[in-house]
Amino acid sequence: MNLAYMSTLKEDGKYIGGILVVDEHTIPVEFKYTDPFQPTRLQRVLYGKSLESYLEHGLILKSLLRELESKPDFLFVDNLGAVDFIEGVVFLQAAALAAGTDQETPMEEGEYILPLSKGKGLRIVSKTPLDSQKLDTILQLARDQDIFEPFTRLKMALRLIISGEVD
Repeated sequence: MNLAYMSTLKEDGKYIGGILVVDEHTIPVEFKYTDPFQPTRLQRVLYGKSLESYLEHGLILKSLLRELESKPDFLFVDNLGAVDFIEGVVFLQAAALAAGTDQETPMEEGEYILPLSKGKGLRIVSKTPLDSQKLDTILQLARDQDIFEPFTRLKMALRLIISGEVD
């Protein structure tokens, strides 16, 4: 099973995005990233408040998906806005559970809270509702390992690239 983690980073006015595909043991299978991009003043004026959303989701993440060679079973993102821009992505977020909650809690369509351990859960948002088999698989992955850890590695790699510290 392959899992893909996609994220964007903005530092010092530059934008960069990356995708890290890992196997079920979180060993890297594929890594792609965009070149750091700094919008011009004219672009900032023309795009206004929509610039960041357009760059991060519409441009960076979609271009990464086009370049991806492996087909992941799940495509995870850490930014809720990507769910509206990219079909098939699943947003992951840690969630607190109310006392006594120990089963899947459907929220709105395509949004779920899955119980991980006492008081801790996993919030999942997908534009397309997930069937129970996919939810069970994600829940098992989250219980077997730190499902968020590949995001940390991805962000660290993007910081190295944007800072120019890559060998």
